[in-house]
Formats: sequence, C-alpha cells, structure tokens
Amino acid sequence: MKPLRELPASLEPGEAVLGVVRTECFARDETGHPVNPGAFTRWVDSLAPWFRRIEVAAPVVPASSLPGGAPFTEANVFFRALPNLRGIRRCYLGAARAFSRLKTWARDWDLANLRMPDNFLPFASALARRRRLPHYLSLVGHPWQGNAIRASTLRPPARAAAEMHGRLQRGFYRRTLRGSLCIAHGGGLRELAIDAGARAHSLLSASLWEREVPEAPPSPGPGNRLLYVGRISPEKGLRFLLEALARTGRSDLRLDLVGWPSGGEDRALAESAYRLGLGSRVRSLGFLPLGPSLLEAYRTHDILVLPSLSEGTPRVVGEAMAHGLAVVASDCGGVSDLVEDGRTGLLVPPGDAEALANAIVALAGDVERRGALAAAGFEIARGRTLESQAREHFSILQGEWEAMAQDAGRALEAAPA
Repeated sequence: MKPLRELPASLEPGEAVLGVVRTECFARDETGHPVNPGAFTRWVDSLAPWFRRIEVAAPVVPASSLPGGAPFTEANVFFRALPNLRGIRRCYLGAARAFSRLKTWARDWDLANLRMPDNFLPFASALARRRRLPHYLSLVGHPWQGNAIRASTLRPPARAAAEMHGRLQRGFYRRTLRGSLCIAHGGGLRELAIDAGARAHSLLSASLWEREVPEAPPSPGPGNRLLYVGRISPEKGLRFLLEALARTGRSDLRLDLVGWPSGGEDRALAESAYRLGLGSRVRSLGFLPLGPSLLEAYRTHDILVLPSLSEGTPRVVGEAMAHGLAVVASDCGGVSDLVEDGRTGLLVPPGDAEALANAIVALAGDVERRGALAAAGFEIARGRTLESQAREHFSILQGEWEAMAQDAGRALEAAPA
C-alpha cells in the first residue's frame, strides 16, 4: 500500500486536496464535459477558492436519463467518473468497480466529503476508514424519511423489500453519524445528527452567486401565479398541493410545476389534476436548469408553494425569496430555518391540504401582506449566497481539522520551522 500522505497541523486556504464522493449523477454534454442538473456543480465551484484541488467522484449515466445540467467552471475542479450507480440495485452491483477506482484516487486526497443520505455511503465511508482519510458528512436531507414515503407508494411485495432495506439503511446511518463531523443543512437535521452522536454544525444551503441576487425585490404582482420548483416525486407532497388548489375555490389561480419526474409521479399528478377538475390551471414546465430560464420563472410568478412531506433546507426557497416571491411551505426538515411563519412566509403542517389552501388564498388576496413577507424574505436571502456559504463551510473544517485527523487515526505533522 502506498504510504499515507502527511497531514499538515492546520487546514489553510488553498493548500489541501478535497475529494467529494456521492451518487449525484452526471451525464456528458455534447462537448464531453460532465454536467449535473441540480446546484451541486455550483456548490463545488464555490469551494474551489478554498482548496488547492477538488476531485469529484460521481457516477456517469446516459445523457438521455437526465434533463440537462451545468458543468463545473473552476480550473482546479476535476471530475472522476464512477460507473452508473443509479438506484439501489446498480449501486450494489457496481460497488466493487467503484471502490477500486476510489482506492486509487483517494491516495492523493487530504480530506473527503461524503453525502448523506446516499446509497454509496457504506462503501465510501469504508474506504475513508481503510485509508485513514479525514472525512466529514454533508447531511442534505432526512436520512430515512424520504425513503419511507417513497416505499409507501409501492405495491406490497416491492414495499416490503423497500421497507426492509430502509431499516438496514437507517441503522447504518446512525452508526455512521456516531462520532463523525457532520455539516447539516439546517437546524432540524443538525439536531437529528447530534441525537445520533455526531459533532454537527448547521449550515443553510445556498445556490445563487452574489451577482445573481437583485439589488432590491420587485414590486408584488397580481398574486394568482403559483410556482413549484423541485423533484416531481412522492415526498414532495404535490398531490396535496393539487387538492389544496381545488379547495381554494378560486378559478383564477394558476400553478406551474418546474422539475423532472421520479417514479411515475408525473402520471399520478396528471390523473389527480383531471379528477379534481383543474384542467389548464396546472401546467408542467419540465426541468429548468438553475440559470437564466429558472430565474426568469421566479421573476414571473408571485408565490412559491413547497408542500413537501420531507425536506432538508430547500435551496429553491432562498432562490424564490431572492427574486421577490412570497413563500408558502410545509413546516418540515430545515424549512423553518429559512421561513419564519408570519414574517418571511407562511408555514403549514405537512400533508394538510386545507391549511395549504387557506395559506394560498390568504396571500393571493392580500397584496400588502404578500409584499411585506417577500421583502422580509429578500433580506434573509441576500445574505445567503454561495460565497458566504463557502466561507462558513471552510471555517467549520478549519475548526474541526484536528478532531477529524484523530477520528481517522492520523497524527498531524508539525509545520517545518
């Protein structure tokens, strides 16, 4: 085995090599560059000034299976392609090949970032322990709640298998959190990590660069243009949103859905909209990458509605607030870290269509209140940019560097005199 790299006594800006491992899927664009449909590439690019090099190890899937995406832009960010690990079955079948590649790449890393929840986490954390590599967790969503919700929508045989896997996964996540450094997306997830024995910090997610945040929020619009942005999947609670829209009794309200479907949920929603008589009041705009098209969608709507049953700290809330939208959201996960009920938005219980309908009607019909909530939300969002998030992220790592090295069983090398 190649000798372990010497670790410096402190983590200094621009000196360390960071490895990022996850099953965040990438495809190749027409030029061969890896692209990802979410805000993940932006997050990595924001950390680039703080490290000498960042190497991202993630699966490559067929381009036809992703709706598009954005590449990395920073010169010191490098992509390392893992085999297609999408889904539990592929993840376990391809784990040996992925593990073999990671063993080679990780020899040059000083530190590793591992995502939770993630199907590949058992293998990535095992590699980090074997290599005695300092590492930390990014807890970006509830570790088992989303899987449980998705399992509940399956037919009985598949549901039983999914629930059994969920129980095994839950036990593993708890063991992984115990004693680990964890950067959690929001206070609720931080408390969960602490309960499992982690050294946890809360850091709200961000996705906009400082240059993308307007100088001031726009004036309130007519109030009848509702927007949802996110995955089209069961844990997002969109069936309750359609029921709420039908209960409002206002035929002038229009709802646009932005996102890509998962598990046939788009068909289920189309059937629900037809059954509820919503007709042309609900449109699917498909996937819009984070960039000019999505930012224009924010600017041309009045209210962001996020009816999730399970969440981390959704980046779309900050994006909407930065563009002057009032927010109605379920009070779950880290949503309340961004939305203070009655001051920066309205919170409702998850899965409560009646409460969701009442909140939508209250804001749609009250331009003064909607404008006040949007203005307060804008002040929160303008301070949560990718640049500020990266500074805080690196500061946490600096403060925890010695403890991470000890967790890995490594002695820190004193800097030469």
